[in-house]
Amino acid sequence: MVSITEAKDKNSGADFSTRGASLSPALPTAAANPVSTTFSWTPAAADWGHNHVIFKAEDSFNEVATHEVSMLVNTSPAFTSIPVTVAEAESVYTYLVTASDPDLAYGDQLALIGINIPSWLSLVDNGDGTATLSGSPTLAEIGFHSVEIKVQDINHHHNVGGIPSQVFQVEVINPCNVGLNPATVTDLTCPGSDDGAIAVSATDVRGNATFTAVGPVTVNSTDGTFTGLPSGTYEVTVTDDGSPNCTATQSNIMVGITTYSADNDGDGLGDFCDPDDDNDGVLDVNDNCVFTANPDQADNDGDGEGDVCDPDDDNDGVLDVNDNCIFASNSDQADNDADGEGDVCDPDDDNDGVLDVNDNCVFTANPDQADNDGDGEGDVCDPDDDNDGVLDVNDNCVFASNSDQADNDGDGEGDVCDPDDDNDGVLDVNDNCFFASNSDQADNDGDGEGDVCDPDDDNDGVLDVNDNCVFASNTDQADNDGDGEGDVCDPDDDNDGYADTNDCAPFDPAINPGAEEVCDGIDNNCNLIVDESDAPELQSITLPLDPVAISEAVSISANFTDADDEDGHSADIDWGDGTVSTGLVNQNNNFVSGSHQYSAAGVYTVSVTVTDACGEQDMLVNATYVVIYDPSAGFVTGGGWIWSPAGAYSGDASLEGKANFGFVAKYKKGQSVPDGNTTFHLNAADFKFKSTDYQWLTIAGSNAKFKGSGQVNGAGDYGFMLTGVDGDVNGGGGEDKFRIKIWDKATSQVVYDNQMGADDTGYATTVLGGGSIVIHTQKGSNKSIGTPTPPPPAAPVDAVPDLQDLQLFPNPARDEVNLRFLALDRDAQVTVFDAMGRSVVNQMIAAGQTQLRLVLPDGKFATGVYTVRLATEPEGITRRLLIQR
Repeated sequence: MVSITEAKDKNSGADFSTRGASLSPALPTAAANPVSTTFSWTPAAADWGHNHVIFKAEDSFNEVATHEVSMLVNTSPAFTSIPVTVAEAESVYTYLVTASDPDLAYGDQLALIGINIPSWLSLVDNGDGTATLSGSPTLAEIGFHSVEIKVQDINHHHNVGGIPSQVFQVEVINPCNVGLNPATVTDLTCPGSDDGAIAVSATDVRGNATFTAVGPVTVNSTDGTFTGLPSGTYEVTVTDDGSPNCTATQSNIMVGITTYSADNDGDGLGDFCDPDDDNDGVLDVNDNCVFTANPDQADNDGDGEGDVCDPDDDNDGVLDVNDNCIFASNSDQADNDADGEGDVCDPDDDNDGVLDVNDNCVFTANPDQADNDGDGEGDVCDPDDDNDGVLDVNDNCVFASNSDQADNDGDGEGDVCDPDDDNDGVLDVNDNCFFASNSDQADNDGDGEGDVCDPDDDNDGVLDVNDNCVFASNTDQADNDGDGEGDVCDPDDDNDGYADTNDCAPFDPAINPGAEEVCDGIDNNCNLIVDESDAPELQSITLPLDPVAISEAVSISANFTDADDEDGHSADIDWGDGTVSTGLVNQNNNFVSGSHQYSAAGVYTVSVTVTDACGEQDMLVNATYVVIYDPSAGFVTGGGWIWSPAGAYSGDASLEGKANFGFVAKYKKGQSVPDGNTTFHLNAADFKFKSTDYQWLTIAGSNAKFKGSGQVNGAGDYGFMLTGVDGDVNGGGGEDKFRIKIWDKATSQVVYDNQMGADDTGYATTVLGGGSIVIHTQKGSNKSIGTPTPPPPAAPVDAVPDLQDLQLFPNPARDEVNLRFLALDRDAQVTVFDAMGRSVVNQMIAAGQTQLRLVLPDGKFATGVYTVRLATEPEGITRRLLIQR
């Protein structure tokens, strides 16, 4: 049966109900198969992004399964700007596109993308939820153009309504360039008549043109012709409907005369009937200035309008009142010297006092008329003042010809004009190396040629390129160490890394202050002492981790280092039982090995001594010990109590009081690991220890010692070592004694030891307050004489399993392990515990089975030590299993 037990937020680990979710039915659901629940959640704006809920289900065998569901919370963006739908040809079109998204405050981002954009437009995403659509259409683009823009956020592929888009059309219209040609006026034929006329024509009309004349009367026209006009001043406006608000206007158009009493020249003859209105002797019909006297009829621009009345005498489009050259056409009004007189009419355009006809730089002031290369073009305006083919802007010597542009020191000043060609601060006139920088002017051999440019700086006849001592004369070129540096200048003539001044043998590289001193009768390291030696240093001793049967040999190895590694070495091994043997030394690897067979069971400390050729030595006593057991030596049981002394319990060093114990430890036939159970209870501290497995057991005479693992108060992973003395056995001293040491495997911290700080290889000294410890021989005898005393009931001990042998293979295992055992008379259970004591496998075995295959998946089993237990409660048997990946 299955129950859904959890629905948690993957990121915070909190129950999803804390975020407003509801489940129906509520969790945990009632066990069923199948089982379901409905998950409901209304996310807030701040929940934007991917949210993950982990559902957990558990069956009746405590098997657990999880399922992850990903939920995306996202709000689609929206456009907030209104498109600009009209563009004028040959003008810049701009539309600032804007969009919004409430998710931006929580990390979302927007991108504006052009999907359908005319070639004359471009879209630039500004990166802040806005974009600029812009371009300049040509006349060929006049018409309608479709545009589509999309706005998308980070999660746009999951938007329920798709990606929002804005679709519109941009109309490209004509630009406004309409203009009016000068009006043609027909004056009145008679005073008071309305037969005046104005005719105008428009230019650059894109659509349809309409005309309006406004004066004493207002008249409209479609062709620019206005008739039936009374005399007066008119203003004509043309409107081009090809572009919005596109108009052009011409003002001050005079028709006829306002009165017929006017007499321009005051000769008593009114202008209307006076044939010479300016009385200059030129009849009006021939006069190019009717109302302004100009008997010479001067007309500079030949436009039929005399100069005295022509507002633009050079017809350059600039009225005389604004023109800086009235009689010389210059629409650009260029005035080089800004003296108010345009260049086309100014006799001195640079205002330097030299007339243009004589000036070698017309537009650049140069009263001195300097001309370096004499080419008739003054220096201030000559692009190549030295006429070397390199323009002044690129020339590193403007006034000195140097077409190769040689610049030795790269300072931007060419050699032909640079007073210091190597830029060393010494002028060339004083420099002993013109083209090689040498501010110190060093000249080793004093020949007037600086060292940096002298090919033979020591003047010994050997050129520097071949000289092994450039600055020290050595014609013979002697070089003791062949390093390319001659002896007369080499500070280390044997190239051993030590200067000759500090080297006691400057021509022998094997002898120097850093050499290793060896036992050869020579002062190898120049310290005035012959044959001193560094002692070897032992690094570690490697012993068997598992107990060794008394019938088997024990092999050990040790590693050492020696600063004088070339020395020979010898080694001695003290086995801790009174035996010392010579170790086998591997000189190449600094490795010592040896083997020994013990004659008695026990716990032994091993030490190794290494001696070098000069008699220096080092000894290392191993921190661990060799455990020798005798499976035929019997087994040990015990039960009772001791008085736990102050300092024994690390949780409270002042605590003392009664402590109960009970144990049994024995080797079963054919087994190399002992079996049994151990309990220990310190009453005053509520400290309860119970063993989970044993590693080894040794019995020697009246002494018993065994080691294993267990838990304190039902938790943790602790190591323990128990030592017992049977006082009734020969050598036992008449009193039973007990010691137990318990430590946390994770930290190696001792949590209890009633002989705190004592050597682990020693035996118990705490006398029992009650109960007994009994060492049983193979034949079943105990206490030497009399009937064995059973352990008291003060501290119960788990029943010793009477199951038959349990075998694991392969062991170590990787992917699977096989269990083999004798046929069971009833159902049993196999449990596998990890190093933390957690159950990772529980499997039932039916009565009559003899083997079981367990698969070891990667996800559940990592490399490490596991405990396998086969049980028909209350009996059980355990084995250690090593898994190697």
